[in-house]
Amino acid sequence: TKVALNQNMFGGNLQLTNNFEKLGAAQKLTYGIEINNNDASRTRRTFTNGRKTGDYKSNPDSDILRLGVYLQDEIKLDKYEIIAGIRYDANNVNAKADDAWYDSGSQYLDDLKGTVGKPISKDFSNLSPSISLINKINDNFNLYAKYSKSFRAPSWEDLNSSRISIGTRANYATIGNPNLKAETGDNYEIGIKGRTAKTDFGIATFLNK
Repeated sequence: TKVALNQNMFGGNLQLTNNFEKLGAAQKLTYGIEINNNDASRTRRTFTNGRKTGDYKSNPDSDILRLGVYLQDEIKLDKYEIIAGIRYDANNVNAKADDAWYDSGSQYLDDLKGTVGKPISKDFSNLSPSISLINKINDNFNLYAKYSKSFRAPSWEDLNSSRISIGTRANYATIGNPNLKAETGDNYEIGIKGRTAKTDFGIATFLNK
């Protein structure tokens, strides 16, 4: 079997920064948007005794649109710095059926389309906050603590997958999982960073759930 994976991706991002002072605190506001679209396909070509015997798709052709919008504010006080941010992510997977997708089923199946099934299209979205607090002990030492939320949507390959092999020496099937949920995480970290005349160092402990 020969596999042809094709992905055509295009996108862009825009980021803006504003520096200002309010209520005696210097602030740096950063905000932006990221967007990209991935047109993906995976075709498998089978051979028997060196001769082509057919094409099928173990994953359906999919358009994956990803969007991210974020805002972050860095607030500097006397001995403290607060960095607060929030990000919105949206991920849309639009999967398409065609004959090569249904051909991932065995020729011995009576209901080929019903057994292989129509590909599932799904939307995922999440709002992820983050915050950091930095305490400047002196010019050489900083204590810090931070929390952030993470997000990852299932891949288009994991959502939809199909290969049903019957009537060969090795009978097997691969099946995608359209019920997958997006992964989210809570990340905590505390530490100290310092600098001496000869050394830069950092000590941190973290917990990721």
